[in-house]
Parts: sequence; C-alpha cells; structure tokens
Amino acid sequence: MIDRRRLMTGLAGLPLVAALAALGGRAQAGDEEAAPASAEGGAHKAGPPRIAVVYSSSVAGKLDKSFNQSASEGVEAARGVLEATIREYLPTEPQEEPEMIERAAGEADLVITIGYGLHGFALASAPRHPAARFTVIDAEVDRPAFQSVTFREQEGAFLAGLLAAGVSRTGRLGFLGGMPTPGIERFRKGYTAGARHGGAGGTIVLEKMIGTTQAGFQNPFAGMLEAEALIAAGADVIFAAAGRSGLGAYQAACDSGVLAIGVDSNQNYLFPGTMLTSVIKRVDTAVLQAAASFASGQWLPGPLSLGLREEGMGLALDHHNRPLIPTDLWQRVDAAREAIVTGRLVVET
Repeated sequence: MIDRRRLMTGLAGLPLVAALAALGGRAQAGDEEAAPASAEGGAHKAGPPRIAVVYSSSVAGKLDKSFNQSASEGVEAARGVLEATIREYLPTEPQEEPEMIERAAGEADLVITIGYGLHGFALASAPRHPAARFTVIDAEVDRPAFQSVTFREQEGAFLAGLLAAGVSRTGRLGFLGGMPTPGIERFRKGYTAGARHGGAGGTIVLEKMIGTTQAGFQNPFAGMLEAEALIAAGADVIFAAAGRSGLGAYQAACDSGVLAIGVDSNQNYLFPGTMLTSVIKRVDTAVLQAAASFASGQWLPGPLSLGLREEGMGLALDHHNRPLIPTDLWQRVDAAREAIVTGRLVVET
C-alpha cells in the first residue's frame, strides 16, 4: 500500500519536471491504486476525475507574471500527464470569486483555489456540495474534505534578506507588501531576519503595505509610488511581495538605479541588471501535486507545508542576475539554505 502523505510531500520536494517524471506516465483513475477513496480522501465518481482550478481575481488573468502564472504552469503540467478533465475559472473582479467557486464546486470532484482570499468562499460553498473536495493553496483550513497547502515563505525571504544586506551600499533595505495576509507577513519577517543575519549589525529594513484588501496586489502604479518613497528614504534593495503591484516597484527600482527582488515566479528577466533575485514560491508544484494525488486516488485532507526542504521555496539564480552577486556572497546564501534545510537554522515568524 502506498504511503499517501509521503508521496504527496515527495512530489512537493521535486522540481516540476522531476515531479512529472515521478508520476511515471499518465495517472489514471482506473489504476488499481487509484480506486475511489473513502469520504475522507479523493472520492470522485467513476471515469476521469473532474478538477476545477479557481484563480484569484486579476485583470491580467493567468498572465500576471507572478502568483497566478505559476499556478497556471502547474495546470498545464497536470494536463500533460493526467487523465483528468481540468477546467479553469478566471475572475477579473473580486465580486466574481464566490460565484465561480460555487459553480466549480457544483461541477467538479476537486476544486483547487489559488490564493489566500478564496478560502472563505470555498468554506461557504462546501456544505452545499458534500461530494466535492477542496485544495486551498496559500491558506490554512482545518475542515473535513479540505486539504490546505501553505508555504514557509519566511525561509525563502530569509535568504533574500541575507543577499540584499550583502549587496546594499546604504544599509537600508525596503520591503513592499500587497496587503497584510499571513503569507505576506511571513515574507516580511523572513526578509527582515535575513537582513539582520547578513548585515553588519546596522542594516535597517523600511516597510510599506500598499493596501488592506486584495486590490493591493493589482495596482502597479501604487507599487511604483510606494517603492519610490522607500528609495527616497535610502533603500537600495526593494523586495516587493505584491503580485502585479510589484511590477511598478521593479520599474521604480530600475529608473532609480537600485535593485529589486521579485516574488512567486522567476521575475529576473523583467528588468535585467536591476533584479537582484526572485523569491520563488512553487505554486506550480502545489497545483500539480494536488491534481495528481486526486487523479490517482491518493488525495488526503489536512495541511501541507512547503519550504526550502521540500523545494517549495527558493531563490532564482540565472544569467540575468548572476553578474550582480559576488561568488562568496552566494556561497553564504547557500550555506544558510543548507542550515535551514537540515534544521540547524530555524527562521521564526
């Protein structure tokens, strides 16, 4: 008998291509190990499972160059390897989100929600659709029929803070959040802890939040203005954990000749030469993992937490940003990553 939790966390610990290979071909609902599970697990009807993916509202849809785009890459990967019907729901306005989750729950066996703001709508919809199962990504839910996937954002952000402190000339760094969600708070605290760990003792992190609602993630102009204020206060490395709003922050950094740090996806290519790195959050792997485990009858409710050890978080290093990072500094970052993975260094939140 397969250990389901071990398989699920094992897939999370693989890069996306390796995770696909680990599935060993196209997973099918008719496989011996993929028989319909009990009400506690992946209980879909006979035939290919129906999976719905509901994104957070964005005027950019799936192509936000950040969180949603990472999720969409996981969807495309799942379509390539699973015998399942996967339908995507793309709200453009926040008021469309509850209706789309309700529709998805009525039509699908598994509903995967993308983003913190959607879990409340999923909880409200679940009692009306007792046969549906839910995987909520980026929110913690402890209910029957719910699997929640959260990330230890603080671990990736710690490495970014250490790196930023190592290249800063002013000793002042900037953090820009979209809104104060639990995930953004973990980014903020990890970045600050890493900066203090990597700085000479006098490193200061200046902080700003764009808003108090999901709109804070959708306003590049506001991101630019807030980043300009941080730069005016002396920050020369800006970490923007702000979705599409971060695009404005990266533009401000480029215009001012300072450095920026991207988030969620590898955004190094957006402004080559001023993007120090990106804190990658493997939403793609989380989506693939949820869909694959459900299609193979191995989905289980309960919490999953992904960090550096599971390769659910990481820093991007490529030809765009490698010239910005001294070799000895990257070695320090890599040593810190290894210390976190092995448990010798714990990043508190």
